[in-house]
Parts: sequence; structure tokens; C-alpha cells
Amino acid sequence: VTEDIDITMKILRAGNKNVRVLYASDVIAYTQSALTVSDLIRQRYRWKWGRYQTFVKNRLMFFSRDFRYTKGLSWFYLPFALYSDLAFFLEPVILTYLIYIVISFADIKTLLSSVAIITFYFNFNILGEETLNLKDKLKMIALAPLMYFLFYVLSFVEYVALLKSLIRIPYLKKSLEGKECSWTPIRHSGISLR
Repeated sequence: VTEDIDITMKILRAGNKNVRVLYASDVIAYTQSALTVSDLIRQRYRWKWGRYQTFVKNRLMFFSRDFRYTKGLSWFYLPFALYSDLAFFLEPVILTYLIYIVISFADIKTLLSSVAIITFYFNFNILGEETLNLKDKLKMIALAPLMYFLFYVLSFVEYVALLKSLIRIPYLKKSLEGKECSWTPIRHSGISLR
């Protein structure tokens, strides 16, 4: 379902010691945004489900001792992608505990510390971005403290998509048996996809 992840894994399957797939921060790509939260959930669900399909198709690359793959790919990056979903699945428990601490102990320092840590992380990424000029970086840094709270809007969407994917895990292998793949496209502004 997610052709970009699938083609990347096909390239890596040939071996990644001499061939690398790298992140290009200077690439400009355009996409149309989803118009509703339900469309955004459907989009993110499709992305997660497609990634799981790709991982099942390439499961022999996980923890592989094959000489074609670097240990970083087989023993770190691929397993870490699955670990990230597990950690994200537990995030509501962590967030609930944080809120409990703040309310029960009237401990605003814990909340402020969390915001400060996340803001530092955002700022670190903003400063390292090579495609932004200093003026744009400063604007983004000024907004970074708000990002902690706005991040949870997208986190809600991602979490619902994750739950939908995990519920369908028993059907994952069967979803790969068909020769064709299809999905219902989300609505975009001003463009008909049919």
C-alpha cells in the first residue's frame, strides 16, 4: 500500500553495504493535505498498514546475519521502527501518569520540565536543519514551546491509526496474498481523484 517504503526496502534487500538510501533534506516535495480528521486518520492508517506489510515481506532482513546488510540496518534501524510503535502505544499511560503527578502533587515543575525537554529537542532539530535560513529558524524556535501541545493533535491521529493497524495484525499475511492493492483515496481540496 505504501510504495515509497516498499521500493526503499526492495533497494535495501539487495544489500546496503555498498548502496545506501539516504535522507535528502534539500528535496522539495508537494502533497495535498487531508481536509478532515477522519481523512487524516485513514491516510495515516494506510501508511502504517503499508509499512507493516513491507516489513512482513522483508522479515528476513530483521536481525539478519547476511553479509549484504549492515548490523545497523538489521539489528538497529528495522527493529527500532517496530519498537517505536510499541513505545508510542504506551504513550497514553505515560501522559496520564504525568498529568496525575502534576495534579496530585500540584507539581507544575514536572509539566514545565517536560515542555522544556521537548522544546530543546525541537530546537536542536530546527538548528540542525540545513535548508532554513536564520530568520526562519528563529521563527520556528519561537513557536517550539507551543509544538509540545500541538504535537498531541497529530499524536491522536497517529494513535488511532496505530490501534486500527494493531487490531488488523492477524490479517497482515493474508493482506499480502492478493496481486493487486487498492485503497479509497482521501478527499483533497479542489481536485477530483476519480
